[in-house]
Amino acid sequence: MTMLQALRKATHESHEALDGLFGSLNLGEKDDFTRFLAAHYIGMRSLHPALRQFAHTELGVEAPDFPGMLRDDLSEASIHVDELPRLAIEESLAPAAVAYVLCGSRLGLAMLKKQGYWRRDERESGYMEDTGGLDLWRLLLGWMKDRPADPPTLAALGTSAIRSFDIFRQAFALSGATARPA
Repeated sequence: MTMLQALRKATHESHEALDGLFGSLNLGEKDDFTRFLAAHYIGMRSLHPALRQFAHTELGVEAPDFPGMLRDDLSEASIHVDELPRLAIEESLAPAAVAYVLCGSRLGLAMLKKQGYWRRDERESGYMEDTGGLDLWRLLLGWMKDRPADPPTLAALGTSAIRSFDIFRQAFALSGATARPA
């Protein structure tokens, strides 16, 4: 089994659960859109360093600055990111698994973008409109597609990816109380 196949199999339930949470939001409404952005920022702030390292070391490219994009978008909605909670990651996560979760989320964002979001006609969201994440996803797919791994490596990747989804579920829960304009 390749890394890509193993990650898809291991994360199916976690992915579905997280999609259900974010899918409950109406991104055309300011409160829901700012909650969406805040949850992504809370989770991304904790996980992005692993993505940045993986993209640079394994793929030879720079990862898009998702936290910076989110910070700018939240500022436009009068949300101060310094006031958002931080999630500490106590365990070491496999960077390839974190990249799988973060880059894979760009596919979902591409679909959500087509449905529209709050104030899109007035000011496009840098995070929602980014295409660099999809480019990184394609590079990651090529890197993972035919890469075999032994069972312990595949298990570690699956655990790290599930933990990454868990971090975003925690971020979603935290965003409910914090994503209100200051």
